[in-house]
Parts: sequence; structure tokens; C-alpha cells
Amino acid sequence: IFFGKPRLTHDFDIVVEIKSDQIQTLVKTFGRDFYISAESIRDALDHHSMFNMIHFDSGIKVDFWMLRDDEFDKKRFERRQRHTYSGREIIFSSPEDIILKKLLWFKESEIEKHLEDALGILEIQLNLDLDYLRKWAKKL
Repeated sequence: IFFGKPRLTHDFDIVVEIKSDQIQTLVKTFGRDFYISAESIRDALDHHSMFNMIHFDSGIKVDFWMLRDDEFDKKRFERRQRHTYSGREIIFSSPEDIILKKLLWFKESEIEKHLEDALGILEIQLNLDLDYLRKWAKKL
């Protein structure tokens, strides 16, 4: 968790917009180093869900979440932020949008880690846009 309390995790969550004609290119590009399934990508496209790939050598998992065609996903994609981490520029969702998404995942799954992650961000980030959080919490 970049904005909150660290926890032991071996995965990354990435929001993507993929078209069906890009699936084979994606599989070919990463297939040497990662387990990746064209079928799971197609399924994620069909159900607006997620697929993953797993690095053969390290076991690190990358979860790819499909960008949904809804108001919230469009807004959080517009609000993404650039940060430098280990000398590399990385684009993240804003802390507020991560909190909101974590709360949505908790609501859907009741998995405590999502709620703990959201609370960790709230505790550590001092300059959150609370009006934005309230507005979207009501909408979602």
C-alpha cells in the first residue's frame, strides 16, 4: 500500500483498458516470464472483472482490473497521480479513490484487509479531500 500502512503482499493491482484484439499481443509479450491466460483475459473483458498473471521466477502476482465504463471509474482515472518510487515514475490512483475502491471491495467481499487498508490510508494521509470522499461514499 503506497499511501497507507504497509502489509506483506506479493501482488500489484493495475487498472487497464484492454480491447479483445489486444489479448494475443498481451499474452505473447508477457508469456515468457509470466503465467497468463488468454481465456481469463476474455472472461475479464466479458464480465468487467479482473485477470492476473504470475511471474514464474518470483511468484509475484499482478492483478489487472478492467476499467469500467461508469462515472466513478472515469473520475478516478482522471484523478490518477504520478509518483516516484525507487527511482521510477509510477502512476497511482489518488489516495481518496483507493479508499473508496477499498470500501467497495469490502462491501462486496467482506474481506477485512480492504477495510484495514482504507483505514490505514485515512490514518496516514493528512491532506485528504474529505468533501470528495463524502460525495462519492454517498453515491457508491
